[in-house]
Amino acid sequence: MTTPAEKLQDTGAIAEWFESQPINQRTYQYLAEDIYSRLPFFSVAWTKDASGTPTHNATKMLDYACGSGILTRIFAPHVSSITAIDISASQIERYKTNIPTFEIPPENISTLIGDLLADVPQPLFASEAYHDFDFITVGAALHHFPSAEMAVRALGARLSEGGVLAIQDLWDGGQHDDGETRKGPRGFTEESMRGMMEGVGLTDFRMVVLPRVYELALPSGEVASMQCFIARAEKHRTKQ
Repeated sequence: MTTPAEKLQDTGAIAEWFESQPINQRTYQYLAEDIYSRLPFFSVAWTKDASGTPTHNATKMLDYACGSGILTRIFAPHVSSITAIDISASQIERYKTNIPTFEIPPENISTLIGDLLADVPQPLFASEAYHDFDFITVGAALHHFPSAEMAVRALGARLSEGGVLAIQDLWDGGQHDDGETRKGPRGFTEESMRGMMEGVGLTDFRMVVLPRVYELALPSGEVASMQCFIARAEKHRTKQ
């Protein structure tokens, strides 16, 4: 018999399978609630603050490895424009389907199939439109990239001065034996995240481990328990 894992051939199919599982849908909802309740943690110059009060800021967001838009849904009410990029065409199509549900005018969202981390970037990404972001997010994807360090460097380089890079991913709290064979990725420690973000020149690093234990249905048929974190750091402002 063919297992669900064997049927999933690409990142888009894998992501769609994960999002279709009721256990995972509940987890994504809990995760969204836990992140949104910590909106001030990110210290971004929002277009609307945590209370919904408009500001005079024009906040340009990049949702990288956007998937179907889980992080866009959280932050859309507080930014003025969003660029959503994913390497999967099917995920971008799912994202487009969800655009009417995001609390931001659809004309303020642009989508693109692409890879900002490729050894030879698409020429399009050299344009001004893909630089000087005030807020860049990566949700539950950093552990999938060939090099997390290179990803942080590449994305950090696309921030505006004072812009914030925010990572949501799996936390490695060290609750395992060194000899244990673990299923799936191990995630990141606070030390490793700090080292990556500060190592590329980002400043004011902060990290919070979300206290809730989330459940995730896996293609193997197992249900994994995990904890997640949010981390942020910003591009140094040049003194005037």
